[in-house]
Amino acid sequence: MQINGFGNLLINQTSILTAQQVEVCLFPPCSDPSNPTKKINLNDRGQAGNVTLNSIGNLTFSNSRIESDTRGGNPAGNIIFRANQGISIADNSTISARTSSGGKAGNITFLAPTLVVAGDARVLAETASTGDSGSIFVNAPTSVDLIRQDNLSPVLSVETSGAGKAGNITINTLSLSLSEQARITATATANATNPQGGGSITLNASNLNLAGIVGIFAETKGEAPAGTLRLNPYNNQPDLDIALTPNSKISASTSGSGKGGDLIVTAPQSITIAGSGKLAVETSNIGNAGNMNFTTQQLTLKDGVEISASTSGIGKAGEIGINAEKFTLSGGAKVATNTSSSGSAGNLTVQVNDQLFLTGRGTGLFATTTDNSTGIGGNIIIDPRLVQIEDGATIAVDSRGSGIGGNISLQASRLVLNQQGSITAKTASTTGGNISLNVKDLTLLRRNSLISATAGTDKAGGNGGNINFDGKFIIALENEDSDISADAFSGTGGNIQINSQGIFGIESRPKPTEKSDITASSELGISGTINLNQPDNSSIQNSFTELSPNVIDTNALIANSCIARGAKREENTFTITGSGALRNSPGDVLISTYTTGDVRNVEPTSRPWKKGDPIVEPQGLYRLPSGQLLLSRACN
Repeated sequence: MQINGFGNLLINQTSILTAQQVEVCLFPPCSDPSNPTKKINLNDRGQAGNVTLNSIGNLTFSNSRIESDTRGGNPAGNIIFRANQGISIADNSTISARTSSGGKAGNITFLAPTLVVAGDARVLAETASTGDSGSIFVNAPTSVDLIRQDNLSPVLSVETSGAGKAGNITINTLSLSLSEQARITATATANATNPQGGGSITLNASNLNLAGIVGIFAETKGEAPAGTLRLNPYNNQPDLDIALTPNSKISASTSGSGKGGDLIVTAPQSITIAGSGKLAVETSNIGNAGNMNFTTQQLTLKDGVEISASTSGIGKAGEIGINAEKFTLSGGAKVATNTSSSGSAGNLTVQVNDQLFLTGRGTGLFATTTDNSTGIGGNIIIDPRLVQIEDGATIAVDSRGSGIGGNISLQASRLVLNQQGSITAKTASTTGGNISLNVKDLTLLRRNSLISATAGTDKAGGNGGNINFDGKFIIALENEDSDISADAFSGTGGNIQINSQGIFGIESRPKPTEKSDITASSELGISGTINLNQPDNSSIQNSFTELSPNVIDTNALIANSCIARGAKREENTFTITGSGALRNSPGDVLISTYTTGDVRNVEPTSRPWKKGDPIVEPQGLYRLPSGQLLLSRACN
């Protein structure tokens, strides 16, 4: 069936179904005897027809239902909407493509500059049997707005609850917004058995805004695997901006035995994710979580956003991979893999060619285990040129449960920790994790910074972890309490191995102090070992002296007059004579020909330059006979 509108096309209180019949109904329902109904019967064994609605203006649906269903072995028809201005689906309208048999459900396609789905309106593509579900495709170059006000039912959804494969959701638009309680889902339910699992979601939108209790979910609740969730800019534009609010979430997850889906985020130039929402790959059952990957030139996370790969079940948490030229985290943003159960936390791999910059309390990279968990912590692998951690930011593989903490491996040309910046592999009651640092040039520790593999932070057992450092220089200030520690409470202290050309301002001590320390102590157990492999630089450290507090008078270094060059010659003489050029006798009274006036003393120092004086630039540096150097100019 095809309807062409030559203006705005309004579908109001109407039902259109294509299966083995087409019905055009006006509400009340078609079953109401008073409702005028037109039926078009199709061949029982034939393919269902397509529904196509075209409008050169707007296409609007209100309290309407359009369905393409199949209950036999033949495929259902497709639903296609085209509008030159925009498509709006509102109130209780439903657009659906379903199969409850072996036949494939049809696809749903929207082609218009804008698409708005609001109220309790829904767009669904589902399979409840062996037939594959249809897909939902949206091409709206300007914007897509999804708004749900009354419940958490998905606005756009593909689903499989049988042996058939769920379809996919693809949205191409410059701006995609979800508000109130809107959701986009691709689901494999608990009854789904198809090994291809839930459908995938691909969002090609340069600006993605989630505001409210909203979400984008690729999930499995049974044995079928979840689909993949992809986020890209529209039309291969350079930048991707994602704005989140509290309670907003983008996730690929499993709550069954099936594997969770992957979450893949890419952009040619930059990805910026801001707000207190969450991007996650998760498992809460025996299925392993999927992985999360970011690929771009500049990745920026800020304003409390959380990137998470977690397990709260037996399944293993997913892994997080970051590939970028520069990576910046600030304002409490965090990237974390963790376990709160018996499943192992995943690894976090950061491949950054240039700079990794972390700033702000709560900001950090984490691979941790939570209280009461038994799973093993994940590892963090980092290899940028410059790593800078400041203002309370951290890189941590801490373990709060009974599982072993993970390890940190960092390779960089330069490492800077400032203002309580830290790298830690602490454990509450088990053996501390290991920290391996390979820094080609300089490691700088300032203002209470910390590198620690301490165990027993809950005053419990566990041996301290190991810290291995290879690099040129470690520099700290002695009185700033910046520490390198592998301590323990009741267990044995850890081992610290430092291979360096020079260690300045921090030294090995048997116990932690208020100064900058290197320690491997144990409060109740045996201390660990500290091996500092470095050249003898005691002569350098012992030669440090404080600078004089007297500030040099720069005016004394600049001449206020020109400099006359001298040459070697006979000394000149000056003879005083009396009247008539005759010498005065020793007893004569000296009579001046001219009045002398007041005799003035010569100023001991030259007057400094003041505002308003002419500015005469010096031409060079001149050496006086005394050896003093002055900036001045030559006399003409």
